[in-house]
Amino acid sequence: MPQKTFEVKHTLKSWLQYYAVYLIAVFVFVFSFGVILWQGVRYYHTHPLPEWACFYRALWYKNWPMCRTFLYRRLREKTQQVALMDYDIDSIWQKRVKKALSDQSDRSTMLWLWRRIKRQPYSQTLKYEYQAIPALNRIRINKNHKLL
Repeated sequence: MPQKTFEVKHTLKSWLQYYAVYLIAVFVFVFSFGVILWQGVRYYHTHPLPEWACFYRALWYKNWPMCRTFLYRRLREKTQQVALMDYDIDSIWQKRVKKALSDQSDRSTMLWLWRRIKRQPYSQTLKYEYQAIPALNRIRINKNHKLL
């Protein structure tokens, strides 16, 4: 068999297909992730951390008083209630709340409570709005912002 010499040339497209497509994809992904991460770090240097981030930080350091504070804040924000025991009458909820409020607190209990505090429908939150001043419960505002 006679010896033959072949010269192979790549076009830009074939070179990218064989060698660089994965490298470029990884570079674009890492660069994009870095830019997003950098923007987030810059943002939170001048703004407060979200409530959930503060809760998880307190949970990580086992700062139980701070965790309880964030639980009460979440409860007040989502349901307008001020007592964890009044949120649910379920026996499991009651046991977990007692455990969280005692010296036997642990991460799983706090996290379980945090995840189960959900926003209630508006009709259910009305009864908790103004317990301190009952006369305010009778005042309603219609869509035109006029008192009824």
